[in-house]
Amino acid sequence: IEKFKRKQIHEPWLFSLPAVILMLLIPVIFFVPNVFGNFVILPATRSVSGIGAEVDAFVPHISQWHGVNLPLILSIVVIIIGLILALVVNWKEVTHQIIKSASITDGYRKIYREFELYSARGIRALMNNKLNYYIMITLFIFVAIVVYGYLTVGFPHVHQLHISSFGPLEVILSVVTLIIGISLIFIRQRLTMVV
Repeated sequence: IEKFKRKQIHEPWLFSLPAVILMLLIPVIFFVPNVFGNFVILPATRSVSGIGAEVDAFVPHISQWHGVNLPLILSIVVIIIGLILALVVNWKEVTHQIIKSASITDGYRKIYREFELYSARGIRALMNNKLNYYIMITLFIFVAIVVYGYLTVGFPHVHQLHISSFGPLEVILSVVTLIIGISLIFIRQRLTMVV
């Protein structure tokens, strides 16, 4: 029976070496002032610019250490929480439980049912078979567009009317359209409304 016991296969520790190196170098690079800037960015800038050390005057002072601030505190908090979760929680067991209980088909059906309910609610909210309601929506969109245009562009001054496409005709058209739209809301006969 011992022969047929399933073995836990783990990757060699060398597979984790790049991640360990990265984990150790990131704090050193970003917490020691100007290690990354002076020895990587600055030489690269000199080589790319073609003017050598003269570019140093144009390159701003590069430093990864900005003192104890909110991003540093939040980063330390995230690292501590991550270490606690990694050491305390048995993630393999949690993953196996999720895989056992989860079903792609059930998930798809649930999402599809929710989408159907959302679509039905949206259609019922918009399509209530009342022409006045549709005209109110159209009128609201029209007024919003006109008001947005007036707020962003503004009314032209009198001395600009001859060089602007905005003129009295546009004002009259906006007012007439608004009046017609408001009057159509209160008309109850469909034929009169269409006419």
